[in-house]
Amino acid sequence: MNTKIIAFAMAFAAGTLLAGEATVTNVVVQQRWPWSQKVDIDFVLDCDDGEAYDIAVTLKNGDTTIADTQSNGDAFAGDLYGIARGSHRLTLDPSKVESLAGMTFTSVNATVVATRVAMYKVFDLDTGACTDVYESDFAAGLMGSCETNPVPGVESLVWTAVTNASGPYVDYATTKMLLRRIDPGTFHMGTNATQGSTAKYYGLPITVTHSKPYYIGVFEVTQAQYQKIKSSNPSEFTLNGTRRPVEHLKFTDVRGTSANWPEDGFGSADANSFLGLLSSKTGRTFDLPTYAQWKYAAMAGTETDYSDGIAGHPSSVSYNDRMAAIARYGGASGNAGIAFSNVGKSGYPTAAECDTDKATAPVGSYRPNAWGLYDTTGNAWEFVQDYYVAPVQFVEFYDNQTDPVGPTSGTQRWRIGGFWGQDALMLRSEWTGYDVNPTAADTAHRSTGFRVVMIP
Repeated sequence: MNTKIIAFAMAFAAGTLLAGEATVTNVVVQQRWPWSQKVDIDFVLDCDDGEAYDIAVTLKNGDTTIADTQSNGDAFAGDLYGIARGSHRLTLDPSKVESLAGMTFTSVNATVVATRVAMYKVFDLDTGACTDVYESDFAAGLMGSCETNPVPGVESLVWTAVTNASGPYVDYATTKMLLRRIDPGTFHMGTNATQGSTAKYYGLPITVTHSKPYYIGVFEVTQAQYQKIKSSNPSEFTLNGTRRPVEHLKFTDVRGTSANWPEDGFGSADANSFLGLLSSKTGRTFDLPTYAQWKYAAMAGTETDYSDGIAGHPSSVSYNDRMAAIARYGGASGNAGIAFSNVGKSGYPTAAECDTDKATAPVGSYRPNAWGLYDTTGNAWEFVQDYYVAPVQFVEFYDNQTDPVGPTSGTQRWRIGGFWGQDALMLRSEWTGYDVNPTAADTAHRSTGFRVVMIP
């Protein structure tokens, strides 16, 4: 076969790069035929040190497009996401593209485009506009306070200025929405330990792979954000509630009644649901995270009982001291002020009378995990996409799976992460989703909220 070298040049040549610019050069395309159908695309990325880029490829045979990463992403493997400067290779497997099976190509060529990776995205809920924040912005001191490697064993950077009650980022939990990039990877979730007095098991720790990046909410969606998009606030804990998580929600309030997960896929929320309205406002694809996406982001590179990275087992009350730093929770310490079962009872405040020292806390009140997400433990349970699956079937749907979506049908949805009324033992992040009370889609609870994901 013939090979063809294509060099995709951006606005600046190598050696004259401005900050945030990159060039892709030395693009060489070679089909391995006759010993293999696979097509290798080699290229060189020149960019600033410390910057990361995602790669998009359009592959042609002559003038005819035969595959591209947007339409045939599962057929490409290799250096696609978050790559640094240097030499790289992508490989197309034509057997994964129905129209290409068994073909050889006479004049194959490629266009390779590099897009700079934003660590955070900020969406204005009034205008829908998006602002990208890059890792180099933190190195340049442009974004206020940040913390490097806050969790033992995980190399990371966390934007801490966004929790300030005043200053330039005060609206990031009210009229704006902040999301953090989560890169692809493989992780373990689950435990072989007895999970509470019910002694339920979800199998030994299982392995799950995420093949694509996504952005997830740094905070649980707040009452102010929900009101901004949906023009209503169903929450019960409304006293000083602007930055408290929205709760007392139904799954159908968030995603709608006709969207059918997983058959319809990401971005299929009803137009008049919160997610549908948010997607329309911003022109981006928003949805709930899958169970596995949420779990991967919440554990943030740790495999310890909690996402603080400290080893040990929460078998005693002493663990409540650790929880006081990372979560709004109940139990022995009483950090939530009152027990869940006592809200509204005689002698106790009603939900509407509970101030922020009781029940839900303003988002960002506790330490983040290693990837800069707040309240993944406690505060409010969070809806995810997947139908609930009984312990005996959990391994079947999730173990050794790539981008798992859970069962295709069911009557209840997962709520994970724990809520403000639970004790420390019940809030371990390494549990495989043990939930004492999965919920039907049309049932609302004052313990339950959500956070969003955006698919780039």
